[in-house]
Amino acid sequence: MEKSHSASTFATQLFTKLDHLFSSSTSQATLHTSGFTQQQKDLLNKTISQIPEGIQMTFNEVYAGWQKYIDETPSILFSSSSRTRGQGPDFERLVEMGKTNKDQILPLLVRKLMDPSNFFAHTIYEAITGEYIDSPLPQYVAQTYAFNWLQTHLKL
Repeated sequence: MEKSHSASTFATQLFTKLDHLFSSSTSQATLHTSGFTQQQKDLLNKTISQIPEGIQMTFNEVYAGWQKYIDETPSILFSSSSRTRGQGPDFERLVEMGKTNKDQILPLLVRKLMDPSNFFAHTIYEAITGEYIDSPLPQYVAQTYAFNWLQTHLKL
């Protein structure tokens, strides 16, 4: 019985530390997110409003399929590396869509990257653009890609 109690205590301590780490990472990502101005958001929304609705719907459906694939694949879902999310048929389709139609797909992807809960989308951005930021905080990577793209492409 004592081993069980020790394992339970260890698990509780581990989850407490993970929760603290996640909360800290989320706070840093949120701080970076606050760097988006209303002008940036408005210009991105204007750009997206000019993208045909069919392309937007297809992107959102394929993106949702990619997220579902991650959620249903334990080896990916529980991996400590955010870059393991860069796989699956819908991931490949998103990358292909982005490489053949960057002007319409990247704004949609950047909108996803601006939301801290979509930070794994940085793997799609990297596969499309070839850019890469080495950081242990994928939330920071995602937000940085979004910020840099907005600065470069929306002529702010």
